[in-house]
Amino acid sequence: QNVAALGVESVCYSEAALFTAYRAEPYARAVVLAARELGASVVGALASSSGKDLLPRVSVMLDAGQASDVIAVNGDGSLKRPMYAGNILADVEVLSASKVVSFRGTAFAPAASEGSPGSVRELVLSGDPELHEQPRFGEIVSREQSKADRPELADAEVVVSGGRALGSAENFEKVIFSRHHNAAR
Repeated sequence: QNVAALGVESVCYSEAALFTAYRAEPYARAVVLAARELGASVVGALASSSGKDLLPRVSVMLDAGQASDVIAVNGDGSLKRPMYAGNILADVEVLSASKVVSFRGTAFAPAASEGSPGSVRELVLSGDPELHEQPRFGEIVSREQSKADRPELADAEVVVSGGRALGSAENFEKVIFSRHHNAAR
């Protein structure tokens, strides 16, 4: 419902047990199924670790060209993306009829509600019989999330770094980490 309020024309969802935890193959199959049902010409996702795992599979299944880590959509429809560790910005054009694109989330302003909400409906998984063969996709036995003492890099307002010039881990702690970590608190 929340996504539909952002000006998206149609939202498909599934509450099937197969999707309670992320696994690339069933997710990719579901995305492809939704893209085909909707007649989508572009499939997009965030360039997160899951998106980078998922989208190449979707691209192959749809026989679609892919552009990764896009930071802007140009007026002519081409896509701007960094290359060579961000040293070069390239404008690329995906020539296939279907396109798969991963977007760098920090490069775009947050979406705002606009117009009337799009339709929301449950994805009918019967369009892909293999989605009903859960053992085929393996089983997740447990998940653990590591928790660090330091803030997440993606959440940081300021990032301070130091390198070999500091000479040792002790100097790093003394010069960089201690002073800036305490100031951030």
